[in-house]
Amino acid sequence: MTTSKAALIAVVLTLSARAADTNSETALLGAVPSEVQPPAGQVARELLEALCPGHVALSRLGCNDWDQTPEGTSVLHPRSITGVLSGHFLSAESDDVLVSAERGEGHVDRYGGTLLMTRQAGAWKPLWYQSGTISDRCMKIRAASGRDMPACETAYIMGGHQTHDLYAINVLPTGPKKQLLLTTDTFAWPDRAQKETLDSVRLLAKDAPGVEAKVHYFRSGNTAGDDLSQVLQRVGEAHAVDFLLKDDTFVVAPGSAAFLKSFSAPPN
Repeated sequence: MTTSKAALIAVVLTLSARAADTNSETALLGAVPSEVQPPAGQVARELLEALCPGHVALSRLGCNDWDQTPEGTSVLHPRSITGVLSGHFLSAESDDVLVSAERGEGHVDRYGGTLLMTRQAGAWKPLWYQSGTISDRCMKIRAASGRDMPACETAYIMGGHQTHDLYAINVLPTGPKKQLLLTTDTFAWPDRAQKETLDSVRLLAKDAPGVEAKVHYFRSGNTAGDDLSQVLQRVGEAHAVDFLLKDDTFVVAPGSAAFLKSFSAPPN
């Protein structure tokens, strides 16, 4: 087998595995009322021309030089962009965008990353690209300072576990700072079964910036020996968990702390 043919087969197998993983994990999502918009028209063109002038690939909404080290900047260029979230992330007055993108990342990085661009003197300037920071399903919470804090979700399936994360991104000029709010974990072991689901996320009252997450929760000793498909049919108890935004950090509301501690407890 020639080297080029082997490389082509490897690419096809990687893309097939990626599609299977992505479809399964996407089915777990939908709790966050996402404000991310698809890149289109003049907006996409303007962002890409500011990011990789002379190397724009409009056919796939990306950069042709994504696999090269950009000259004059440390910001890596994406192969394609898939979503745009506009807001005041750096300050109350700044005009910023979080751009969902990918550079051929693998499963461990959730097949993508995030690019931050800010408008300076009327032109877009890229500040950083971070693989593994996923911002394609996010809502914004306005802090008392006037900054927007994205709350996002992502899912991961590996080793018999189905996980669903809710996390915040503190967008800084030097890079993202992620804060995990809660994670669900569903699995079936010979002596333990658990189903946790993140059902919905909504904004709290405007005078108390934050979010409410509604979850379902089920655990048992699995004496019946149920497999994962049977565990997934269980409903469990419904609970609401509140997170309050204090400055640039979310804190668990006092009435939610006790349940969240047991909900997030690792399996024994």
